[in-house]
Amino acid sequence: MLWLALVTLALAGCALQKIAPSSPDAPGGLAAHTLSGRLSVRYPDPRTGHDESAFAHFDWSDAGGRIRVQLLDPLGQSLALIESDPHQSILTLRDGQRFTGDSPEELTQAALGWRLPLSGLADWLDGRAAHGGVIRRDADGVGHLEEDGWRISFTASDASPADHAAPRRLDLSYSGPGTPLEIRIIIDERSPA
Repeated sequence: MLWLALVTLALAGCALQKIAPSSPDAPGGLAAHTLSGRLSVRYPDPRTGHDESAFAHFDWSDAGGRIRVQLLDPLGQSLALIESDPHQSILTLRDGQRFTGDSPEELTQAALGWRLPLSGLADWLDGRAAHGGVIRRDADGVGHLEEDGWRISFTASDASPADHAAPRRLDLSYSGPGTPLEIRIIIDERSPA
């Protein structure tokens, strides 16, 4: 019985050991825009031809053109850290493997098997178009946008479905060049920029 209590306590301790997002102050004294939430991804595995799924919690911060995304497993342990600025992107996996390049999308495709659209996501997470697209709203207040090969649907929180409300959920579907995929993002906490 004692071993069961110890295992339960150890697992509970792991669940509380969540890696915190980067400091709330960015270089130059700018306050960082921070988010935390969950994401799920569905993508075809080119080796098997079958659809694969991935699930993660995330901590996101961006300020001054620098984006930092920590992907975490259900117990709060790091899966990957993505750091990107206008000059370079770095992806570090849990085992310490590092990937560098110009595009975070290429890095996530190479290291994780699916592409995370960081260049547009910084705006989409706030319910804005990234590259001049037009957001259309349906009768239920759900926003729809097509940019860079992505179809994005924004759903505001139930309490505030107004046009200016930051989304609580995003559904993304990619059908551009490369591997098609679907991503669902649920935002649990938000600290405005």
